[in-house]
Amino acid sequence: MTIVSDPPGASVSVNGQLIGAAPVDVPANLFEYYGDYDILLIADGYEPLLVRQGVPPPWFGYPIVDFFTENLTPYHYKDRRVFNYQLSAARVVSPDELRRNADAARAQGQTIGTPIQPSQVTPAEPPRPVSLPDVAPPARLGEPVPVR
Repeated sequence: MTIVSDPPGASVSVNGQLIGAAPVDVPANLFEYYGDYDILLIADGYEPLLVRQGVPPPWFGYPIVDFFTENLTPYHYKDRRVFNYQLSAARVVSPDELRRNADAARAQGQTIGTPIQPSQVTPAEPPRPVSLPDVAPPARLGEPVPVR
């Protein structure tokens, strides 16, 4: 799987693991299955782009068909995927809009409630020691006998 971005050089993460700067090949150990992958692209001056990319199996990867393509054909099939993503320029936020967003976040935070005071928190009980049952040592079977 290869990930390409426009503009090039965007930082690429796949399923939360940083891969590198685009264009980049996803290492084989991260491509474990066909299905959905969460791809995050971040570049300075551009909006972050989070994409859930579906990767369906190729025609030769379905059960029964894969038996024939892997065992009975003389060809080696490779599945190579290239995904291209266009990043959009970062939106410029005016100071008035920034202040409105901050006021809204402050108002939402004030509705959460009062924080718990340290005097209201009860300390946890220390763990109690566990007593092990008394077990007699194993009985001695006798002196060892050398084997010849």
